[in-house]
Amino acid sequence: MGYKDPVGEDYDFKLNTTDYWTLSGPGKYLDCKVFHGGPAEKRESLVTWENESEHEILASYTGFVFVPHDTEKVPDFMSFDRGLPALHPKFVTLANDTVEKDWLPKNGLVISNYRVDTLPFSGADKKYVDKFKAPLVFELLDTQGNTTGVKVEYSGEGVRRRDVLAIKEVIADDFKD
Repeated sequence: MGYKDPVGEDYDFKLNTTDYWTLSGPGKYLDCKVFHGGPAEKRESLVTWENESEHEILASYTGFVFVPHDTEKVPDFMSFDRGLPALHPKFVTLANDTVEKDWLPKNGLVISNYRVDTLPFSGADKKYVDKFKAPLVFELLDTQGNTTGVKVEYSGEGVRRRDVLAIKEVIADDFKD
């Protein structure tokens, strides 16, 4: 059975949504690397569930796209961690999103947060759950050789924590593996 808005009601509660955070600025960014505070394996996405009950289906996960300075070709798809299907088999189809190029910055980083109601915690491989909850740091290199670090993680505690990303500037060199 599909989703249907109640007729005649001011109803805006939807369980499957996407938010985008855009980082652009006066700097002209040439390169973007992703770091994390966990094991030496590369990781490029965050994943969390509303709670870790075997009956939970509400989850959030991130993707990103980087647009380098003076590029002619903007990526067609958001980037996701290639290891997501090891965490949960549904990521084979979930981790796929085309880039809407009409609103992208000419240069910079866009981070996406996808909220879904189709990712049962019971199907997750528990040995990867904590790995994908750990924060990420995006290190951006500008044309002057300067780096800007942006730490991204799910904010706070409680049931709404998966709705909002905490994004703050950090010294990228202090957060490498």
